[in-house]
Amino acid sequence: MWHLNLSLETLPPNISLIALFTEIARTCVPNARLLIEARHPFHDSFIDDERCVRAITVNKLKAVLEQTKDTGAWWLVLSQLVLDPEFLPVIKDMAPQQRDFELRTRRNAIKQSRLSVQVKNQNPDPNYISCYADVPGVKPFAFTVYRDWKLDQYLSPEIVLTGKWEPHETHILLNIMRGLQRQWGQSEAERPLKFFNVGGNIGWYSTLILNANDYAQVTAFEPVSTNFALLQRNIAPNAARATLHNFALSDTTGETSFYVEKGNYGGSSLVERPDGYIAKETVQLHTFDELYCDAAAPELCDLMVMDIEGAEHKFFNGARQLFERGFSPIMMLEYCPSLLKMQGSDGTFVHDLVNWGYRLYVIDRSHGGLRPITPEMMLQQYARLVDGEAYLNYLAVPAKYDLAQLLG
Repeated sequence: MWHLNLSLETLPPNISLIALFTEIARTCVPNARLLIEARHPFHDSFIDDERCVRAITVNKLKAVLEQTKDTGAWWLVLSQLVLDPEFLPVIKDMAPQQRDFELRTRRNAIKQSRLSVQVKNQNPDPNYISCYADVPGVKPFAFTVYRDWKLDQYLSPEIVLTGKWEPHETHILLNIMRGLQRQWGQSEAERPLKFFNVGGNIGWYSTLILNANDYAQVTAFEPVSTNFALLQRNIAPNAARATLHNFALSDTTGETSFYVEKGNYGGSSLVERPDGYIAKETVQLHTFDELYCDAAAPELCDLMVMDIEGAEHKFFNGARQLFERGFSPIMMLEYCPSLLKMQGSDGTFVHDLVNWGYRLYVIDRSHGGLRPITPEMMLQQYARLVDGEAYLNYLAVPAKYDLAQLLG
């Protein structure tokens, strides 16, 4: 990854941008990512800086890159406008059309353009975009997402633009993984981490763990066929350490309909959303107790991420025997009252977690902090937000672990 920070606009006019990007295309590995930050030409920071001799806009950059195609590279340009903080109060209460007009015409409204440019030295895949994940403390690894962001408007663009997904949750998960290894007092090879991903989507957390830990063993469950195909693709370099299942976990076995949500493949679920769906699949259902009835429960899994769109109570009902036999991984989960209600849950399953010896901690999505939370507090959240879109991510940590020690 290259980061060109407020520098292109200061290059002397005799330096050709076409020549510059031709050389970048020649030297970059396939799927390299360039982060370009440039001052907006209408902003005072551009106008008042005598070094700024050329405007860098999305359209100008695209025109330059179009002329480098003889290098064999093609480019994907994604843009994001950075508003001047002083301008935000001005547009806060404006109607959308008035706000758009002000952004186009008012000086100092837009402070910077932030451009993410991908380089790929081969023909573009019609369905997918390959990029690099950029997670602190982990060597960058290849990751593939959906090309059509109308199908996946959250996860795919976020990873392409930033190289990350759920950065606070990712950071906490990696710290816990390393904390477990410290507490065990054994190397990764001597005591491999066992990670389960229930609702694996296209594989962000599974691929992350496999690349952050050379000996980790991953088991992932993903029922949606399109997501599962991408999950397989992202896991492929480490497939020997992964077991992938193309079915859903619930409290019954058999077959059922699964609804693929509009604009959010990762939001697909066992029930139809109010705004409809883009596809309906028939998927297999299994219970956790059925799959692992003969397993030694305490040794089955160390760490789990679960995101199953409000069906958590069904998972726990289908895994009750294992939890009562000592199954106790550290779990990262989502608690979304509106989705729980759609799936027929009143949210009270969190009492089961406490009865099984878990302590609960909510993850602050603004800065990644953790604070204790009780089932009663979560049920207050349920009652208050059941008809909204708000949710929280939380940790369930067995009493045998000291969270502060795990996080170091």
